Amino acid sequence: MVSENQPRVAVVTGASRGAGKGIAVALAEAGMTVYITGRTQTEGSSSDGLPGTVHQTADDIAAGGGTAIPLICDHGDDDQVRALFERIDREYGRLDILVNNATALSAPPDSPDQPFWQRPLAEELKPLDVGLRSHFVAAYYAAPLLIRAGGLVVHTSSPGARTYLPGVHGPVYGAGKAGSDKLAHDMAHEFRPHGVAVVSIWMGVLNTEQLQRGGLDPDRLVGTVFPGVESPAVTGRVIAALAGDPAVLARTGRTYWGSELASEYGITDIDGSAPPSYREWLGAPSEFPVVAPTYADFLADRESQTRAGGADPGDHDRIEAIKRLKNRYWRACDAKDPAGIRACFIAAGADIDFGPLGRFDADGLTQVFRDIALSTHEGKHRILDMHHGMMPDITLLSATEAVGSWTLRFTQLDLRARTQTLAAIEYDDRYVLEDGEWRMSKCHSRTLWSLTQQLSADAVISDNLG
Repeated sequence: MVSENQPRVAVVTGASRGAGKGIAVALAEAGMTVYITGRTQTEGSSSDGLPGTVHQTADDIAAGGGTAIPLICDHGDDDQVRALFERIDREYGRLDILVNNATALSAPPDSPDQPFWQRPLAEELKPLDVGLRSHFVAAYYAAPLLIRAGGLVVHTSSPGARTYLPGVHGPVYGAGKAGSDKLAHDMAHEFRPHGVAVVSIWMGVLNTEQLQRGGLDPDRLVGTVFPGVESPAVTGRVIAALAGDPAVLARTGRTYWGSELASEYGITDIDGSAPPSYREWLGAPSEFPVVAPTYADFLADRESQTRAGGADPGDHDRIEAIKRLKNRYWRACDAKDPAGIRACFIAAGADIDFGPLGRFDADGLTQVFRDIALSTHEGKHRILDMHHGMMPDITLLSATEAVGSWTLRFTQLDLRARTQTLAAIEYDDRYVLEDGEWRMSKCHSRTLWSLTQQLSADAVISDNLG
């Protein structure tokens, strides 16, 4: 592991411009020494005609007080990639972050409806060579250095892994991004015993040289063509936050919307805005099922589930697990356990709407709980709650997703106001299987009725919550 007085070392591939440059600048601003790679040595020599060089990126980082080491590297040449990591080994002996960003994009189609077989084959195959394949090669040579540091691997990806937008996503682009997400998932299994985390991050539309060359006004695109436009710095700041998160291994192997991670970590864009998630429009990031390691294990599990009853083997256990999840959440509320509450929700992107109390993600809910439920009055807890859930109605959508509704009989004592509140509340939930555990991804509540009355003057209230 790295001592506190040593700067962390990062590699960002494809950092002459665009996402890679923005990520490299953000990591340098976070105090890291950043190796930046790219093929463009002189201004104007880019194959796509876009401005920027690795040397300019390094100069911009130095101007901001950071440290960057520019290296010319063609990620389609395995020998050059090997030499890159051999140099880092000689100079630092470890690597804290590898950002696999370099991707050779195909030339755009002549029109949005031009099919792939009418485009040049060599152009179409570019993202599989410098993109999917080069991500693997870089991780291959970086692995020993990452293991020494207990490092982090990040693949920059996009919703093209699961969606198709004419003229934007094509078969090869989509396969490359889907493969990148799966590569992160599978690498995570083999890296995890060595303390190295691997994630894939879906970025939104970026305000880069490519967008600017088209003469498009980002402000005019927002709310019409896209939900929002973000700077590449957002992804860089998210990566820095992940690298500094002591619990980052809990996220390994998964794909995330970068905007949702930004929300969770309290990160804003360079203009102070919060980038929106595209989830509502383009869906959830790539997910991969947890499976039994062998067919024999699968058969044994299915047999035990069949004995538990239910038309579909496993349904009974899944529903019971979801019930336990919800009851665990309510017990954590009553026991004033913020960590227990947070653990009942998905890692990022939870949709929680408690009406007048507010709308938040899981971290926001946990903070509100701390502010209210953990407040004190005369040395004791000010608020005492009792959640009694009943009448669950759980519907399985698949082996990994479910929806449900509950009725809650709720009692609350406010010792400062000397009041007792009784309420009947309806819950509308959504559940997903995440890292082998059921968690809530949506939790909306609606109060049907409530009654608040003053406690009698002689009421004696005991609090053994500690």
